[in-house]
Amino acid sequence: MLKKVISISFLILIFILGFQLFINYLKTEHEINYMIENNYGLFYINESYEKINEKDYYFFDINFNDVNYLFQSDNYFNKQKEVIKDIEVFNSDNISCIALVYIDDEKSSSPLCSQDGVLSSYYKFKDIDGFGDFLKSIPNFWSNISFDDEKNEISDVYINSGYIYDDEVFLIYNYKNIIKFDKDFEELLPFSVYDNYKNTIGILVDKYYLIPKMNSNPEYNVYLIFDVENGVIKDIEFSNPISKQLYVNGVYDNKLYLFDKSNLVQYSINPSNGEYLIVGDKNSKGINYQNGVLSEISVYDLSDNVIKFSDDISQYSSIDYDLIFSFESYAIYQKNGKFYKVYKDYLSSPIYLFENSNAKEVKVKSNRIYFIEDNCLYRYDDYGLFNLIKREEFKYNYENIYDVYIK
Repeated sequence: MLKKVISISFLILIFILGFQLFINYLKTEHEINYMIENNYGLFYINESYEKINEKDYYFFDINFNDVNYLFQSDNYFNKQKEVIKDIEVFNSDNISCIALVYIDDEKSSSPLCSQDGVLSSYYKFKDIDGFGDFLKSIPNFWSNISFDDEKNEISDVYINSGYIYDDEVFLIYNYKNIIKFDKDFEELLPFSVYDNYKNTIGILVDKYYLIPKMNSNPEYNVYLIFDVENGVIKDIEFSNPISKQLYVNGVYDNKLYLFDKSNLVQYSINPSNGEYLIVGDKNSKGINYQNGVLSEISVYDLSDNVIKFSDDISQYSSIDYDLIFSFESYAIYQKNGKFYKVYKDYLSSPIYLFENSNAKEVKVKSNRIYFIEDNCLYRYDDYGLFNLIKREEFKYNYENIYDVYIK
């Protein structure tokens, strides 16, 4: 009898645990308010968790000394609540910086600073006396990253490989091949038998780099698909040659859209299955994707104007910017050489990141900002600003000259 009771109790416990795991799996959001008090003072925390499509993250609005600090973190916490364990603080004159220490001491945030109530990345204040010791005091802030002085050279490209992350793959356009390299591996991806100074139609789509195969023919017959992750190269052979009066419309639904002005044909290429489609021609309309809205467009309009696809950034219409990159919950933008991050629900509280008036060919990947200045390619992120690549060609030829894939 006792064994039966124990068995039934065990089954009930397993059912309850399984039910809780199932409910947690279905959970897509929560919001909670709590407080933390330590030697620095009292912190009022609004914590929210949200899952949008396949991405989920935590957002923290923390009030400390009447200043609201805004943080976002990936879901490292299995959707738990009250995931902030402690908060570290740095104070100097009118500058105050805080860093979040999460539960289990496995993760900490990068510091976020306030100067006279204006939010800023800590990079602006990194040279203040004592700030280096503050960074070292943040548990596990540097634990997932290490830099060294290792260098590498490929052709005319000089790489500070000791500063490249394990998940970064770089693609450098090199006239008749693409130089592909990561921290430990390099290879050349050939696409042409002769030099092509400008890269006008090579483009990265998800994990694939697409560019036509170029030879002495006056037209393109084959498009090449380089799988950046595994190095596999696919050929797409077109039944009718494509003229060199070709331009890129953009990417929609992980497909590349191209327009052949001479033949008045719009194509789409699906790199994942290596197939192409004729989307529009003289007898049928093509597609246009403007401000996040899909519509039809005639091939004559595609010919008369250079049509480039664009996402919906209307939620940031109140912001004055020269350049903007929009993501699920935030945007990175540039104005007068200054870079900012702003969360979609806190448009009046942009976070100053850094300033570079000479930044060219800016790209944003996984919350990292890449750009060319003079003869160097830089990366800015939570750990600072780093010179990754040096190439003299960057001084003169920088448009669409590089790309970055994050594994």
